[in-house]
Amino acid sequence: MRIITSLFMVVIGHLLIAQSRFDVRGTVLDTAGTPMEMVSLALLDPNDSTLLHFGLTDQSGKFIIEDVPQGTYIFQSSFIGYGTLHRFLNLRPNGDSPDLGTLLMAPQMNMLSEVVVNGQRIPVIINKDTVEYDASAFQVRADETVEDLLRKLPGIEVDVNGVITAQGQEVKKVLVDGKEFFGGNTQLVTKNLPADAVKNVKVYDRKSENAMYTGVDDGKREKTMDLELKEDRKKGVFGDVEGGVGTDEHFKAKAGIHGFSDKGRISLLANVNDLNEFGFDWGDYQSMIGAQPGRGMMITWNSNSSTLPMSFMGPNSGEFLSGTGGLNVNLFPSKKHTLNFNYFLTYTDLDQRSNTQAQEFNNDQVANSTENFVQNEIRRRHQGYLSYRWDPDSANRVEIAGNISLEDRSNDQYNFSQKTVDDQGVIQLYQRDMTTDYSGLRWNLNGQYLHRFSKKGRNLNLSFISSQQDIEQEDIYDSQFALPLAGTVDSLDQIRNELIPVNEWTTGISYTEPLAQNHFLTFSADLAQYHELNDRRVNQASSGILLDSLSPRVDMDRQTQKGSIQYQYTKGEDNFSATVYYVGYTQSANSERVGISVDEKRWNYILGGLSWQREYTNFGRIYLYAGTNVNLPSLSQWIVNPDVSNPVSIRLGNPQLDPALSYDLYANWYKYDGFTKTYLSVSMDASYTQDNVVQGQFIDSNFRRVIQPVNFKDAWDASVNARYRFPVKKIGMFVGVGGRLGYNQAFVPITGQENLQQNTSSRIGWSLRNYKQGKFDFDIEGDYTWTFAQYSLQPSLNQTYFQQDYGARVNWRPNARWTLRTRVSYLIQSATTFADATAVPLWNASVTYSVLENNNLLFRVEAFDLLQQNTGYTRTSEANYIQQVQTNTITRYFLGSIIWKFRRQ
Repeated sequence: MRIITSLFMVVIGHLLIAQSRFDVRGTVLDTAGTPMEMVSLALLDPNDSTLLHFGLTDQSGKFIIEDVPQGTYIFQSSFIGYGTLHRFLNLRPNGDSPDLGTLLMAPQMNMLSEVVVNGQRIPVIINKDTVEYDASAFQVRADETVEDLLRKLPGIEVDVNGVITAQGQEVKKVLVDGKEFFGGNTQLVTKNLPADAVKNVKVYDRKSENAMYTGVDDGKREKTMDLELKEDRKKGVFGDVEGGVGTDEHFKAKAGIHGFSDKGRISLLANVNDLNEFGFDWGDYQSMIGAQPGRGMMITWNSNSSTLPMSFMGPNSGEFLSGTGGLNVNLFPSKKHTLNFNYFLTYTDLDQRSNTQAQEFNNDQVANSTENFVQNEIRRRHQGYLSYRWDPDSANRVEIAGNISLEDRSNDQYNFSQKTVDDQGVIQLYQRDMTTDYSGLRWNLNGQYLHRFSKKGRNLNLSFISSQQDIEQEDIYDSQFALPLAGTVDSLDQIRNELIPVNEWTTGISYTEPLAQNHFLTFSADLAQYHELNDRRVNQASSGILLDSLSPRVDMDRQTQKGSIQYQYTKGEDNFSATVYYVGYTQSANSERVGISVDEKRWNYILGGLSWQREYTNFGRIYLYAGTNVNLPSLSQWIVNPDVSNPVSIRLGNPQLDPALSYDLYANWYKYDGFTKTYLSVSMDASYTQDNVVQGQFIDSNFRRVIQPVNFKDAWDASVNARYRFPVKKIGMFVGVGGRLGYNQAFVPITGQENLQQNTSSRIGWSLRNYKQGKFDFDIEGDYTWTFAQYSLQPSLNQTYFQQDYGARVNWRPNARWTLRTRVSYLIQSATTFADATAVPLWNASVTYSVLENNNLLFRVEAFDLLQQNTGYTRTSEANYIQQVQTNTITRYFLGSIIWKFRRQ
């Protein structure tokens, strides 16, 4: 905590250095005397015209650019369709008055021309809901990426995980020159494309592809960012290569090469390291290989089968070596044809060692357990994606897209555990060695045909989706299990082979008819088929004898029919829709060799949904949604293949399980004020579930548990979220505050008794960020979370989690060649049922020096975990047990790197 406090005081001290500061004010009118709203105002550096301060006019045309230090500036006002105004502004104690009076702007005419600016820059242009930034007006370094550039743009924020927020909303898609790049993955673009390649950044609310094509607004919006490249980057090759070595034999090699032309572009990315860094970004890496390696602390709360994160500082799974490569190709030979392709190759070699401590209750008994776990896992994955769009004429469009992935992994693991009860001693001993070989092939293909009729708004949509999964897995395990009090010892020495193919397809048709201007009616119908098979064969390892009772062949078939009618009203930013639909499910399952089956069951529902959104000029945007959702039983819930590899935890299927039906409600109000740069967002969501599916448990006196899914009492949950950000001119910072209050409850049967579990959680967070992200910029944030858990069966295990999460990021650029960066995080977590509070401070820093004046060659020194306090914890609570897992993770190292940037026309 002292680190954060010291850093905070340094930042505040820097900002409060005594000097003369001014509020530059005035009024902007057009030549007819009408006040002009949302005029972009800037104070530029007279040496290079980079942006130093920024403001906007309000509804009356007035503006205030607050807290401007003394100095000489170029004042600039600009608005679409009007001539840009310039003048020198000398802010000295006895210099020019910061009150500029009334400024008149004329269409395409230059006024106040005391100053002539060659190569005119307009840092920010606002045109209705579109904001465009001139990237050259913001200083970036040679080693910085698009993510670093975005941190400097007014109205845009990037958090520690790379999530981008623009005008208070998360950016869902990043385009390059108006086209998708690496499948639209935002962080692949922002973390790998160099900042100095970007000419302009445009941010706007993008309609869905179908809405833009058909002309029928479906109300869907994505906050989208479009990066326009500089002319010299649109043709030719550019990129960077980085290599580094460090202490404890750590290393990193990274490269990004981009080639662009009028007809297409190609990019290559590669990253190999043993620094517990992902090849690209966490979300993309997780989706590609399903691994969770990383550092820090992660704490989760489990309610039934759901996991609700209390805090997130990164995944937590030991130490690993990773290698990742990616290829992206975009071809657009003509307006009629567009082809996109990308391919990823990933590799990880994971070494994980963990220690688990847990408490578990059964009626009035409480058991304490410990477990030691060691594993080494190697994963390889190939993944490809291909999409093609053909527009033969203005009335027809055909789209085809598909992806395929091939993964194989080998895993060696060992675990030993024991469980004790205070007045009885050791009641369980368990040891297992297991080797796993896995291979999986997955692919899906989808197609769409769109036809626009001559009548505006009338259109036809045909779609088809097909997917398949083929998994083969072999497990060889040798395990021993003992119940000392019962005097029994069991051992297993088996080889288990599994084949798991899954096939699924869906076809649909929809037709939209305009009833009147802005009113539409859509009819749609869908048909789907699903088949899943799990073929398991278990042999005795020593004799090779097939164990029939453990070797079933289980499969399931499901058919779905759906028909709907939707009424939609859309006008400008006002969109309302009401949907009524029928859905019918037919499902059956069978288990050969064991003789368990579920006769064909049929469920029919008449359901509905409502949504409404509207944007008001002065009030903001409102969005409301109410709908229903059906959760069908899965094959593994109906019929479970017998698995005795862990004899202390046996899972059973439930052929009587029925679907759970949930009723969902969501509301959001959002307002952003471009003049004051203030935004406010308030949201509420609630869900009520009938026939809730929970994991019922039966636990015997030796704490052996049998788990079976059951439809139990209804459950519900609700939460309210709020976020507010506003500027404080006295300290020159944006202040953000936010919070969340949530509650959920569920009933779980345990050994024939009803256990009511209630979770109440609350969160309060704050953040500070300086206005100008220039030579010196920083972010400081704090987060406090309380979670209260109550169990009706075992009140002694009622618990309170309290977590404090602090973070700070500081960048300093003293001159053109040096850049110093540091990031500190500090996590404190305590719970009434665990031992002492756990504190994890993490301090990273780096220094970068530009060796050449053109910034094409750089040298960097990085330090990770300077305090050598990094550790990995996971704390979990479920219906009748709590546990803490401590895992090995990477600790302090120093790394020196050389970065070479190149560009060829």
